[in-house]
Amino acid sequence: MEFLRDFVYGIGTILCLPSAFLLLEVVAGMLHRGKAKPISQQAAPSAVLLIPAHNEQALLGEMLDRLKSVDCENLRTIVIADNCTDDTAEIARKAGVEVWQRSHDTDRGKPYALAWALQRLQDQPPEVVVFMDADSWFQQGSPADLAREVVAHNRPVQAIYRMADAGLRGFAFRFRNEVRLRGLASLGAPVQLTGSGFAISWADLQKHPVPIGELAEDACWGWALTAAGIGPRLAKDVEVLSYLPSSKEGAQTQLRRWEHGILGATLRKLPMLLRSAFLPPRLSRIFHLADILVPPLALLVLLSVGFAVFGLLLGGTWSALPAVTALALTACAVFGGWLGYGREDVPLSKLLMAPFYALSKVGVYASFIFKRQKGWQRTDRDDD
Repeated sequence: MEFLRDFVYGIGTILCLPSAFLLLEVVAGMLHRGKAKPISQQAAPSAVLLIPAHNEQALLGEMLDRLKSVDCENLRTIVIADNCTDDTAEIARKAGVEVWQRSHDTDRGKPYALAWALQRLQDQPPEVVVFMDADSWFQQGSPADLAREVVAHNRPVQAIYRMADAGLRGFAFRFRNEVRLRGLASLGAPVQLTGSGFAISWADLQKHPVPIGELAEDACWGWALTAAGIGPRLAKDVEVLSYLPSSKEGAQTQLRRWEHGILGATLRKLPMLLRSAFLPPRLSRIFHLADILVPPLALLVLLSVGFAVFGLLLGGTWSALPAVTALALTACAVFGGWLGYGREDVPLSKLLMAPFYALSKVGVYASFIFKRQKGWQRTDRDDD
């Protein structure tokens, strides 16, 4: 029994580390909110906007129409109609953009589509490539702004990428992709690539190609760039929005792909990440590693609650204390993020339902252990 109490105490102490760093990110981001440096106003470099699209006829036309209203100076827009069986290619042509069609029986998914397109660009390479999903649009700033930032700082750039949807799911996405990234940037660390609205120079793309075979190719790409000393920086004044799938099946597919992809990649690439951060030790990369090692928020809550309850059932209030502390630190971080970024979209009464939202993800984490997703699967939307 004493061994179990010590075990629970030790795990709870370990959980305090990511919880404390999560709170540090939130506080750092709040203290530096509104202090973004102005975007470079130099002439935009030559750039290509790559939009991978697999059966995206439902939203693509609207997204391309929105693109006409932003700065596209010196920009070539290409839609990659990848293994499409609908009118995606025709809709893109009618919108006046360039369309490249690709079909392959086995190599399916976004990483393969991007790698194929980048190979085709070898004959006429741009200075910068901007990447955006087919269901995304620029709410603030433009692809030309991202291209300018890449050239000005000689580093990859990530826009703030969040969901237009209100509610807990939208806030959870914003907490991960805006609140935490703002904090990470304020700490002087490279940020994560979050899937849409990022830009990389052509020279860097030649040295660091798309990670093929990864469910979370964007995250792995960002880690590789950071290990090479060119970690992505955050363009705080450029904002890209998208929609969450409204169907239960679509939401589960998307969530499982994200969570399984990140967890699996973290386990496999941990030795490389440790070498990058500590050989030799660099504070900015240590912060970057600490951010990667924060488990998905729902998993962190579930683990903290589980070990706190386990400790109490063992009859040891002392053994449960670290897990309770981790839970309190996480709660403070979430509440701080909500105060700064979520109050308009999520009432406090709905925020208090967050533990039940975390509980709904138990199946996702259980399937990671027993039936992990390994292949790419597109997110279905209601109006497909």
